[in-house]
Amino acid sequence: MRLIPHKVIKNPVKDINALNTVCLAAFNQRRKTIRNSFKKLMSEEQLSSLGIDANLRPENLCLDDYIKLANFIVENPPLEEVETQHKKQSRRAQRRAAEQQD
Repeated sequence: MRLIPHKVIKNPVKDINALNTVCLAAFNQRRKTIRNSFKKLMSEEQLSSLGIDANLRPENLCLDDYIKLANFIVENPPLEEVETQHKKQSRRAQRRAAEQQD
């Protein structure tokens, strides 16, 4: 068997790392609904706004659903991720301020 990549991707994802995050969250634990799998990434209301039933299991979603989820995360980073970025920026700012005082 030989796999040949497409020359033009039909449904490109905005960030491949976001797609990886979504897939890891979806398939990290067995027998979970996507509501539970994506709890840290998005709310049930956000899943509904994308037209995705939160009661489904990850294996029931199609590739286009995963692309929608990944693109949504790129545009609306999870709260935990935003807080982590803010903390990193705060630490950098503190270091710069300390360096300027020296």
